Amino acid sequence: RQADKFIGLFIKKLKHLGLYNKTILVIFSDHGEYLGEMHSNLYRRFAHYDLYDEVLHTALILKYPGSNSKRIQRIVRNIDISPTILELIGIGGYKQFEGKSLINAIFNETEAFPISEWENDISIRTPNWRLIVRNGTMELYDIKNDRNELYNVLENNLKVGFDLFQILENTRANKNKEPGEKATIETRILENLNR
Repeated sequence: RQADKFIGLFIKKLKHLGLYNKTILVIFSDHGEYLGEMHSNLYRRFAHYDLYDEVLHTALILKYPGSNSKRIQRIVRNIDISPTILELIGIGGYKQFEGKSLINAIFNETEAFPISEWENDISIRTPNWRLIVRNGTMELYDIKNDRNELYNVLENNLKVGFDLFQILENTRANKNKEPGEKATIETRILENLNR
């Protein structure tokens, strides 16, 4: 409620000053919190780090001059915010960022599969699946049927797990490429993961 109150006061002041319609407004959180959910019990404490949705799923509100209200279902990353702002204000160079501008997603809702890292662990999330690789083991969660990511279903979905792991490996390899080189993720794999 405190955040809502102060955001409301800020917007009211922008409108009073005649700046609201000229302003890019970005409201987001850098992470969620474990507040007693199942995964927080693994660590027996409240925390704000790891690779489950309790921590990674946060709100993002983006308002810019001329924008209309629209809810985007696509999964995005915080590292996509800076390139988005730079594209909105017409400053080049954002293509060198690891993140990608969300402007295309706003208008076309193109799909992307965010990768998150924490210490030596890494995760990839699609609308239907999350794969976590940690300490030489893999966890696969069926997000459609297990929103709380409680049941590791890798054993029964080895192909999905392998395909997601292949995307992770390709992404890691492509991080070390020179700017402008294309990623090598196969579209066949991406299409199968959306089913």
